[in-house]
Amino acid sequence: MRSRMRKKASLAIKLAMCAVIGSSAVTVIGSRDAAAAFPKIKSVATGLNRSYALGEDGSLWSWGGNNRYYIPALPRIDTPYDSGPLKLELTGVSSLSAGRSHTLIVKDGDLWGVGDNSEDQLGIDSVELFATSMPKKIPGISNIKSAAAGYLYSVVLKNDGTLWEFGKNYSDFSARDTHYRDFHIPRQVPYFPGNESVQEVAAGYYHTVAIKADRTLVAWGANDKGQLGIGMTDEFWDTPASVYGIDDVKSIAAGGMHTLALKYDGTVYAWGTNSCGALGRKPSEIASSNTPLQVEGLSDIVAISAGDVHNLALGKDGKIRIWGCEMTNDDLYADLAVHEVPTTIETPISIKSIAAGDLHSLAVTSSGRLWAWGLNDVNQSGPSPNVFIPYPRGFKLEEYAPSPPYNLKAAAGEGQVTLTWNSDVPYPKSNIVLMREGSTGPFKTVATIILSGNNSGTYSYTVNGLAYSPFKPYEFRVVTVDGDDRKSPQSESIFAQPKKIFQLPDNTDLRLIPSK
Repeated sequence: MRSRMRKKASLAIKLAMCAVIGSSAVTVIGSRDAAAAFPKIKSVATGLNRSYALGEDGSLWSWGGNNRYYIPALPRIDTPYDSGPLKLELTGVSSLSAGRSHTLIVKDGDLWGVGDNSEDQLGIDSVELFATSMPKKIPGISNIKSAAAGYLYSVVLKNDGTLWEFGKNYSDFSARDTHYRDFHIPRQVPYFPGNESVQEVAAGYYHTVAIKADRTLVAWGANDKGQLGIGMTDEFWDTPASVYGIDDVKSIAAGGMHTLALKYDGTVYAWGTNSCGALGRKPSEIASSNTPLQVEGLSDIVAISAGDVHNLALGKDGKIRIWGCEMTNDDLYADLAVHEVPTTIETPISIKSIAAGDLHSLAVTSSGRLWAWGLNDVNQSGPSPNVFIPYPRGFKLEEYAPSPPYNLKAAAGEGQVTLTWNSDVPYPKSNIVLMREGSTGPFKTVATIILSGNNSGTYSYTVNGLAYSPFKPYEFRVVTVDGDDRKSPQSESIFAQPKKIFQLPDNTDLRLIPSK
């Protein structure tokens, strides 16, 4: 469900930043003094280049690339990526699934969606809603157990064990019915073998896999690389077909064009494309497989996650196994980013949750902290100047502060100074104007400017009641507060004086003043 499209411009910019910094160490940008506002993390999810964290308190957070699709909580999308994590205005979330450019959220049995809706993948008519930056409740479906976001389509599992689909999957029943046009209306997956209930569902680019109540698998959709595992390599398969030769399945994960299955005995199976060793075997030995193959070297596995062409597996020992490619077509990181066979990542603390993105990975420690690594061209692995993070790096999201205001200017008036400045903080809550006389002593707050809605990023404020002093100019700074009450660092200072007001005594006879 992920795409390999990379933003070359942002990649070049961040590589240049790394060269300027001149360090190979991973440096996370943030304010060490910021108030702790981020909760302990329960689980993570990630799509093309945007990442999500679900707090143990049910709150939902997001960071990474800002394009016209992935803009949760971001009314302004004129920057290529976030300066830090943002909290979505939705609480009580139980689970989520991130696709290429849209995300599905389950809350109290209802389904919500955010991101791209160009092909009705949010279950809303795209004529009415092409994309959304804030979660929207999806109508016409309820009693939801879980959901899976694919490339341009969505699959929903209801608590009664039935499966429903909306959006466009060009390789299954939903799009191949040439007489059907209302793709935003949920349709029950037809011709399900034996009408048996479903326990779990996963969506890849254009293929879907489901676990039945008897712990066997069915799959449908695209099959050009054998990703359905049905023993043949047809271009597509309209409706569910039984996956060949595998049973007792505990969980599943769908990558771009490959599929993973975790059995109850802790072993892992894979099928589909073996690009970059996605099947856990050297690509020189096998290009693809249309039947499940056991991934050698994996045992006692408790969780799996599939990215575009790389995979993660979590062992009972709390350690992560990785195989496939975290970076493609990039010689600079080839030795660090390609694992043709499963490799154990040594971490100093036990891991409880994993998520494989397009070309980056996330993990949550047993204590609820977030770790990330892989491609980071748009901060999908966390705010850092490093375009690629080769090893898991733990960081506290609450350490990140909004970026400071900049381009502070002052214009003098009679008894006043008008300040103007810029800020890149998306969806700011307020601006705080600070002032002091001279260059010593504490700053005082002279104004707190409350903001609302989508702001232009250019602001101004006039400080009145100032007295002119030739030897003590006023020093001004500005702080921006984001929607989560996090304060930015102070802007750079600017010194300014009001205009000097010339006053004549009340008894002055203007006729006695000589003219020039």
